[in-house]
Amino acid sequence: MYLAHPKTKLKKLVGSKGFIEHWNYKSEDLDVERVTNVGGKDTLAATRFDRHIYVLKGIGNVETNESHLLAEGDLVKIPKSKMATIADSQLQYLVIKGQVQSPQKYGKGTKFNESPYKRFVYILDGFGRLNHNSKMFNINPGAAILLDPNETLEIFSGEAEVLIVESV
Repeated sequence: MYLAHPKTKLKKLVGSKGFIEHWNYKSEDLDVERVTNVGGKDTLAATRFDRHIYVLKGIGNVETNESHLLAEGDLVKIPKSKMATIADSQLQYLVIKGQVQSPQKYGKGTKFNESPYKRFVYILDGFGRLNHNSKMFNINPGAAILLDPNETLEIFSGEAEVLIVESV
């Protein structure tokens, strides 16, 4: 797993009932956190922003003001000022503050050009190579790249299914 940005933090926490692993990128207008929860309990505090949970692997329950059964590929919105609890599940998921685009597959030659927003590109699946600011990277599922507004990303070879989050 790589995250092409120096502000990345990796922290491992032991939950009350199990093991929880986090990595995250946080800024004022964009926040993405990947969590692996193996039988533990994770509580997301209420915030001033809408957030989303995107399930990468597993199946489990998320409770806000109602209960949601989630499986791989599901995206659920957590409204601002609402708390969420993920418990007694074995899930790997992203907690996202930002504008989420539905996951899509892109092929060779696809370019993500400059944008007025910061973008977080999370690779769900794929193979081949990426060109990020004239640096080549392998396409690895679970990898993430942060693009500042003036940066571009190109799928140099192969294909990738990606989830793109833009700053709010």
